[in-house]
Amino acid sequence: GTMLFYLRGDGLKFCLSSTLERWEFLPSALHAAAGKGEWRSRVLEFLQRGFSVDAEIDGDTPLMRAASGGKLEAFRLLLKHGAAPSRAIEAAAIKGMEAVQLQRLLLEAGCDPQEMLSATAARSAVDAVEVILQAGADVNQPDSKGRLALSRACDNSIAMVRTLLAHGADPSLGNEDGSHPLHYCAGLGFYHRLQVLLAAGAPVNLVEKSSGESALFAACDEGKLACAKLLLDQGADPNLGCKSNTPLMAACRYGSLALVELLIERGA
Repeated sequence: GTMLFYLRGDGLKFCLSSTLERWEFLPSALHAAAGKGEWRSRVLEFLQRGFSVDAEIDGDTPLMRAASGGKLEAFRLLLKHGAAPSRAIEAAAIKGMEAVQLQRLLLEAGCDPQEMLSATAARSAVDAVEVILQAGADVNQPDSKGRLALSRACDNSIAMVRTLLAHGADPSLGNEDGSHPLHYCAGLGFYHRLQVLLAAGAPVNLVEKSSGESALFAACDEGKLACAKLLLDQGADPNLGCKSNTPLMAACRYGSLALVELLIERGA
């Protein structure tokens, strides 16, 4: 006969037909329980039933689900049962109250502080980054993908940028692909982060290796008037652009009369 199913959010499926009535476990059962977190006994039950601790569903492992939800008890339990901690580094970079403890648990499980620093700088809280720096991470060493923590912090907050600079991050350094946080902030209009980088000694006329652009050109190309003015006030060359293109050309192409007037006023 036709089978009717009732799906629950905890990874269980109730199957009802004229001849069959039973509970079945869905492949996502362990993931669902880990993400809920408070169901510690359910996580343990699924592990004891033979669910793979590192099974992937939609690119996530149960440990990643527990980490992103800040579910510490489930996270500890999964680690105890052999979950691969390094796969949860990005997922554990959260901003909740559990952020610091998650980083400590990953360190205790043997994760590389350098990889943790990059992820945490990009997405987590200052206190969490402090824990990783105390564990020996080098603030000026890129991660396995060539990304510097300071560069990734520019996507997070001004507080994170300041924290890394206070711990010795060199604002003149770029990522291994040649991109630079100064140009990134200028192009996106991150005025206060740009201001902090310049105050820390980032070279105002640095030409980005990946694009061949000056930070002023990046700002003008995206119409970021406040950032362009800040760079000019800090001594940016109004004629240093990108190869044969000047900041003035970029401002004209963008269509900003205010930028054009500013550049001409400053000697373009």
